[in-house]
Amino acid sequence: GDLTDSGHENEYEFFKDIVVSLDRPYFAIPGNHDRREPFRKAFAETEWMPKSGPINWALPFEELVIIGLDCLVEGEPFGRLNQESFDFLHHQLNQFSQEVIVVAVHHPPFQVGIHHMDIQRMMDPEGEKLLSVLRRDQRQVSIICGHIHRSIFSTVKGINCIVAPAPAHA
Repeated sequence: GDLTDSGHENEYEFFKDIVVSLDRPYFAIPGNHDRREPFRKAFAETEWMPKSGPINWALPFEELVIIGLDCLVEGEPFGRLNQESFDFLHHQLNQFSQEVIVVAVHHPPFQVGIHHMDIQRMMDPEGEKLLSVLRRDQRQVSIICGHIHRSIFSTVKGINCIVAPAPAHA
């Protein structure tokens, strides 16, 4: 998430020019600096972009599944997961048998200890609900997220969590 600074179409085109030059596949979820419909339009040709609703996707590998969940609340710095995203998550967890699950969300569903960012995280009850759903899964589950614009590695309620910097004003 936070592929852009303000979610304008030209910013997505700039981002795509950079990523395409890497000649590697990429998947993305929106962050609070993004805007859902320009984001959807910019990546409409990708196999992972849903035609409507939250920008949720799943990427299965032989031993690993990455599940991207859209927690964008447009115009707000904080994030939330709606019921459609939770339903998508449950479906993906039930569909795949891989031993390793990685869930990608933009907003951390936990406090990181930086006050001005903690009040902008994935808000409860959704943050706590996400941790609870993942904690009940018997596989090796990790969360990757952004939003903080810093690198953080931690374990939260038994779940490995990685916070990565973003390309926008990092």
